[in-house]
Amino acid sequence: MTTSNYMATPEAYRAEIERLHDFFVAWFTGNTDRDEFGRVEDVLGPDFELVTPDGTRQSRRAVLA
Repeated sequence: MTTSNYMATPEAYRAEIERLHDFFVAWFTGNTDRDEFGRVEDVLGPDFELVTPDGTRQSRRAVLA
């Protein structure tokens, strides 16, 4: 699917968020393979930061490493 043929809808946004949530749950619980992580690289914006439960911030680069 190319972006020129893709019409974003609230349902499409919701589905993407749910897929990413499912991925992150699998990642944090150790139930995903490294090769599945490539998808996350495609969707994280350049200014993405992960904030851990203790308040530590990790940059996109650090998360992807």
